[in-house]
Amino acid sequence: MQTPLQRRVARASRISDSDYLVMRPLSAQIYQQCAYLHGCVLDLGCGNQPYRNFLVNASQYVAYDIDPVASSPEVVGVAQVLPFKQGSFDGILSTQVLEHVPKPWVMVDEIARVLRPNGLLVLSAPLSWRLHEQPYDFYRYTRYGLISLLQQSGLKVLDIFPQGGVWTHIGQMMNNTMWRGNPRKYSPGWISRKLGTVAINKTCTRLDQIWPDEEDTLNYVVFAQKADLLTAS
Repeated sequence: MQTPLQRRVARASRISDSDYLVMRPLSAQIYQQCAYLHGCVLDLGCGNQPYRNFLVNASQYVAYDIDPVASSPEVVGVAQVLPFKQGSFDGILSTQVLEHVPKPWVMVDEIARVLRPNGLLVLSAPLSWRLHEQPYDFYRYTRYGLISLLQQSGLKVLDIFPQGGVWTHIGQMMNNTMWRGNPRKYSPGWISRKLGTVAINKTCTRLDQIWPDEEDTLNYVVFAQKADLLTAS
């Protein structure tokens, strides 16, 4: 049985879904970057492990989360104190976790510590999103904030990918507001919202193509690498 987050990822290609504008580019970008992660891979803040199947080149997968029940992780703990030895992982995946950590610089230090030299990190974080998982919602990140945060911990940012532009941003906020209630499925209210969602998703996707403006994006996906100590010295 699929978990709620897995269903969100699975529905990302459906034009009628209220999360289409945010999840479609995010899951597509994470899929592309996960192809570079190999060997022993840590899914940090794994949630319901929606991206586990994306890690096709991982020989070992370690699921880590603070929630021992909903997430069913293999290891339980917080992101700021990782119970692993230095250089334990060839790759780390962490999606939409950084904004929920009170001291994100400590989390990034821990990521750098448990990564092996030349190890790779795929990390995503929001620039703009409504309050969620309250009261554990602390930060939003610009591209320069993410680059600075990772560099201070000895991680080199190889690439950073904005997820949609201003029109995607506007459309997703409209969808979020429109679906704040919970109308009964197939009721007139539900049908009208579905039709509105399709119109918003199609229009805003097209407008993003015509007038691209990625300075007001929803999320960033970062691809980074831990420096090899021998070549760095």
